[in-house]
Amino acid sequence: MIEWQLSRVLAGLCFPGRKMAFVSGPRQCGKTTLAKMLLARR
Repeated sequence: MIEWQLSRVLAGLCFPGRKMAFVSGPRQCGKTTLAKMLLARR
């Protein structure tokens, strides 16, 4: 599967400090897939 460039940035920002990040973009650009991939790695 494709590795998104934002995945490392979001994982570094959100998970260590238990913070939230909002990801926005057009429909069908992979926002949900990115979130599922990050949660699966965690």
